[in-house]
Amino acid sequence: MQKHKYILLFLLIFAILLLYLMFSKYGIDNFNEISFFSKFGYLTPFIFVAIYGILPVFFVPITPLSIYAGILFGPFLGILYTLLGQLIAASMTFLVSRYILKDWVDRKSPARVAIFQEKIKKYGWEFVFISRLTPIFPFNVQNYLFGVTNISYKTFILASIFSLMPGAIAFVYIGYAGKSLYSGDSDSIYKIIIAFSLFIIIGFLPKLIKRKAKD
Repeated sequence: MQKHKYILLFLLIFAILLLYLMFSKYGIDNFNEISFFSKFGYLTPFIFVAIYGILPVFFVPITPLSIYAGILFGPFLGILYTLLGQLIAASMTFLVSRYILKDWVDRKSPARVAIFQEKIKKYGWEFVFISRLTPIFPFNVQNYLFGVTNISYKTFILASIFSLMPGAIAFVYIGYAGKSLYSGDSDSIYKIIIAFSLFIIIGFLPKLIKRKAKD
């Protein structure tokens, strides 16, 4: 565990330095501008995924980036890059929590950890799946919470892959549809309808899964 701590600390320091160098060169005021990413040329997908993977460690909301992905890359590559970024972010925050914060959290809040542990013990991957689809806690907070439980990394990441996919598809597509509407495309209204339909489907997914589990 000591070895893991040093590796994670190194990665965190590297991430902070990377963000500092990028923002000092391109300007933090322009970070929320689409043009921020266009400055990197062919490296744009790598920079996008790296930023997506790093920011949640510092509790920065990343939902706007999912929408930006639809604008920048279109629906297919946008979904791919978003999922890659989400999985990197989930892994980093989970492992930081597991190998750096877990012992401290266990000492400070044993009762709260016990409640969360009980849910994981009872439902396993299903609890991760449902939590992703009905986000009572933000994405990055969830990752930290799961890290202090005894759920295995393999179970956590596999459940995350499938549970993050619906949201990634919906947010990326709404960015893509919004760009189409702004550009005046003739079929933009159909894309908007599809985008909102995806959100409606996501809203019903947890209920369907719970009903199936009871059956």
